[in-house]
This record gives sequence, structure tokens and C-alpha cells, in this order.
Amino acid sequence: MTEAEYRRARQVFAGSRHEDIRDHGTKVMDIVWRMSQSGDDAKLLYAQPLTTHVLGLESACADQGVFLPLREPEKEAG
Repeated sequence: MTEAEYRRARQVFAGSRHEDIRDHGTKVMDIVWRMSQSGDDAKLLYAQPLTTHVLGLESACADQGVFLPLREPEKEAG
């Protein structure tokens, strides 16, 4: 993730009129950014806070009638 991608994605959540979406969304993006900047050994430290805020974001979105699809990651061709 580039810094520009991080800032754009974070701004989507920071601009939400819903406090819970704003809070969990920006925290998810901050954690993902930190993970992208850390070494492999440190990434495991972010598992619990990432899970907490992804679930919080999912719940906050559901409160507004938006249900996040949970799907398997796409497999690479070849």
C-alpha cells in the first residue's frame, strides 16, 4: 500500500457522517498502513486490533443498512 492509497482510503472513512463508521474505518486503515510498513515478525501484533476494528466497522455499517460481503480472496491466475 502506498502512502497515497492509504490517505485516500482513510479519507473515505474520515469523511463519514456516522461516528462509529468514522472511528472504526479510520482505525482499520491506520492498522493496515502500519502493517504494510512493518516487518513480517511484527504483523502478528496487529491481528487482534485489526479484528476488533473490522468487526466494529462491519457492525457500524450494518446499523446503517450496509452489509459488507465476506468473500474468499481471489486466486491468482496461473
